[in-house]
Amino acid sequence: MAPLYRPPTKVVTVNIPYQALVSRADPNWNRYKFREIEYEFSGKIFQGNPYTRGPYDTPVKLVTINYSGNTTFAAGDISGLGFDFVKVNSTSASPGVFTTRTAAQMFSDIPNATIPMGYYLRINNIGGTSEDLGTPLTIGAGVGVTLVGNMSIPQNTYSDFTVSFVDTSHVVITTQTFENLYQSVSH
Repeated sequence: MAPLYRPPTKVVTVNIPYQALVSRADPNWNRYKFREIEYEFSGKIFQGNPYTRGPYDTPVKLVTINYSGNTTFAAGDISGLGFDFVKVNSTSASPGVFTTRTAAQMFSDIPNATIPMGYYLRINNIGGTSEDLGTPLTIGAGVGVTLVGNMSIPQNTYSDFTVSFVDTSHVVITTQTFENLYQSVSH
């Protein structure tokens, strides 16, 4: 039997993976694939990598403080720093009034911050041993900070807040929940 006739052609077969073809046609496709929009809060869009994070797995910053008496929060204690949720644990038995830093200082604590910007803040008052004998932790306003709602956190409870930067020198901290161990901010 004679071999099959194959006419001469100038077509050369090249094996190129599909992802390489798509990346050449749309260079941002692979980048956007790992930065999907998860939700929007106070005008800011939060993106996440669906391949490494679950749908409710938000980045959390955890800070533990032990301030006694009336004092001012240190740099970065209650600032977002690129996180969606900031959790502060106060272990002091007699906390007193904790005053926020100025709005401009809080804004400068956050690298690459943009306006508008916001994040959730939870402050736990877990110092001492008895709720009846404990001293409440009270949040005071620094320059350019507007506090809305109950800012007193009894011992062995927490309060949830939303922190919204109106501009670089004005931030609004609003109480969402307080004095309730079983209620939290919806994400």
